[in-house]
Amino acid sequence: MGTFFKKLFATSDLLGVLLKVLPADIGAQLVAVAIAKMKELADWLLDRAEEYIAESDTTLDDRFLIPAIERVRDAFNIPDNDVPLPEVPLPDYDDPE
Repeated sequence: MGTFFKKLFATSDLLGVLLKVLPADIGAQLVAVAIAKMKELADWLLDRAEEYIAESDTTLDDRFLIPAIERVRDAFNIPDNDVPLPEVPLPDYDDPE
């Protein structure tokens, strides 16, 4: 197995351990941030695909691939944002409240 996949699996194992050790609210916020970042990455990848399709000389791919990309966005709730997603607010744990 390649080094990339070994590091990826080690990172996911570490995330699983962290989620078990951290308090539930911090773990939930960590998951929310990770999901938001994955959606940003997926949006970026789908945007690059849309740009490539739009720049191609053929119109056949426009008819089939653009609707397919829209369905992927709908199925996985990936908004077509040309602006960054809103930041997920994290509590200030240094505050003595």
